Amino acid sequence: MRIECADKSLSSIYGAPRHSDDNHPYLEALLALFIWGLNLALSLIYYLKPRWIQWCPTSETQLAKAESRMLCHLKSEFQLSFITIDNCTAARGTHEIRTLVIHGNSQATPLVLLHGFGSGLGMWALNLDELSQGGKRSVYAIDILGFGRSSRTKFAHEAAEVENQFVRSVEKWRQQMNIRKAIFVGHALGGFIAASYSLRFPERVSHLILVDPWGLPEKSAHTERYLVIPAWAKLVVNLLHPFNPLGVLRAAGPLGPHLVMKFRPDLRKKFDHVIKDRRYVPQYIYHINAQNPSGEAGFRCMMNSLGWARHPMLKRMTQVRPSISITFVYGSRSWVDKGPGVRVKHIRPHSNTEVEVVEGAGHHVYADKPDEFNKLVNAVAEQVDQKQASEALNE
Repeated sequence: MRIECADKSLSSIYGAPRHSDDNHPYLEALLALFIWGLNLALSLIYYLKPRWIQWCPTSETQLAKAESRMLCHLKSEFQLSFITIDNCTAARGTHEIRTLVIHGNSQATPLVLLHGFGSGLGMWALNLDELSQGGKRSVYAIDILGFGRSSRTKFAHEAAEVENQFVRSVEKWRQQMNIRKAIFVGHALGGFIAASYSLRFPERVSHLILVDPWGLPEKSAHTERYLVIPAWAKLVVNLLHPFNPLGVLRAAGPLGPHLVMKFRPDLRKKFDHVIKDRRYVPQYIYHINAQNPSGEAGFRCMMNSLGWARHPMLKRMTQVRPSISITFVYGSRSWVDKGPGVRVKHIRPHSNTEVEVVEGAGHHVYADKPDEFNKLVNAVAEQVDQKQASEALNE
């Protein structure tokens, strides 16, 4: 479903203001304090444990095995490698970017897939075959620096510099891969990085596909008015803000894998029709997030309270080169607000910006409705190819 742009009020985009119903403020406050205390205690155990105790049942070998299991069903021939890039953070030495490549027709514009927070290239398992279209198009999927099997480097402590470090790592990787220009597909955090990349290196971007992107709207009393956030939830988030978002998973030690199975069965079910062993998806999610939380710490630095970006992307979207077309893709059941995508369409009247809503999909659009998502991305990619072919004829 495509959302057409119109001069609408915020209330028509977001819906009528809604307010939380806080019936038990004292009980909720005690619950929040308990969660904070539990997280603090588990974190202390994690950081103060003797070195000879392997608190988290994970390793690089186990992560490699989990990654292999996520990709073993692919029909396309693909290559997996570590691409070495020059240093782009305060850490010494070089970095490695875990990279999956499906080679295709060199005349077609390649796709570069950037995953979301707490994810990795294996989560595109339901999309890689269809997006490559049997070798018609090259597809690249990476583990963003600090995530998955890429280097767990030390990021800066200032939000703008962390953002620059993510962007520079993508550009250094692109240089090593010798990709002249690409369609960048970014989910959640990956969408934020892709948008920022297009501002810094517009000549390398043919099209932006931002899938349920994080970090667009500004935090304001007016916008928060349209969000259903109970007071107790705000308290919990504020208490846990000093910790890395997935700190509980690592602090839980040997219970970590069980927590993923218990609290995120939805992620496993998305892959059931392809990955038959029900353990494989939770194991992959656990192992990519039980490692040194490098990218996680960088993300937390860029994040304000309640998930807002410290340097929101919405206002900056007017600076995206007008020739770069943008497609926003949202799930109809996603918690991510579609309003900013509509707003970007409105503030770029002379550029091609579309807002697509995939019916029945949640935040993980690419896995909830992979057929619809793949069809949409392929249609955009074919339009890009046609546009570039037309421009080449007119030169």
